[in-house]
Order: sequence, then structure tokens, then C-alpha cells
Amino acid sequence: QVPYSNLSSISSPSIQSSAYTSNLTKYSGIAVVNNYRLPYILFEAIELCETLYQKEFGRGCPSSTLHTIAFVLNKITSRDRMTTYITAILPEDPFSTKGIEWLLLARETIKCLEENDELKGYSVHIDGIVAVTY
Repeated sequence: QVPYSNLSSISSPSIQSSAYTSNLTKYSGIAVVNNYRLPYILFEAIELCETLYQKEFGRGCPSSTLHTIAFVLNKITSRDRMTTYITAILPEDPFSTKGIEWLLLARETIKCLEENDELKGYSVHIDGIVAVTY
């Protein structure tokens, strides 16, 4: 297993140059790590590297960066690749007034995206203790 601390290695200048960052909240999900967007071509490279090395050498990709992303991808995405789990780490206590305001705004944003058909058929659900409580 690859520890999450290796995620810092994927913040290379080439990835950062095309990355979107937010100062308000940290997001990690299928295509975003520590607020850096990962280009789709990177996922193709991961799949190719993992497949080739598994077939030829019986082990995963030797690139620690690609192997780390593949590890995280497998942890946050369902086996059928139909569901991804995204973690949002707020800069404040999620039970605080600001945290609850963030939750309510996030729900409103999701509602607007659904009403405008911007989610293109995808479902978005907010989960966690605060989401259940409020």
C-alpha cells in the first residue's frame, strides 16, 4: 500500500501549471488532489502503466507518482467506476456557523446545478455527521 503522504509528489510544476486552486476549501476526489486538477491523460497513463506492468512483470506501475494516484483512485472510486467519493476539508469547524453556512450553500449549489441540468444526469450527495444533523 502507498501512504497518502506520497500525494505531495503529484504536485509537480507540470501538473500545477494547468491546475485550479481554491483558497477556501480543500477538495480531493477522482480528478482533484489537494485542489490540483489532474488532467484526464494522466488517468490514461496510469491505466496503461498499471496494465502493462501487471501483464509483463506481475506488479503495478513502477512510477511512484502514478502508483500513488492509482492507489487513491481505487480508494475513492467504486469498483464499477460508477461512483466516486470526494472529500471536502473545510478551513473551519463543520459544526460552526461558517461550516453550516458552507453546507447550506453547497446544497443550494447542487440544487441549482440539478435544476439547470448541469450535472448531466449525475447525482451528488453530501454525507457526513454534519450533513445528517443539518
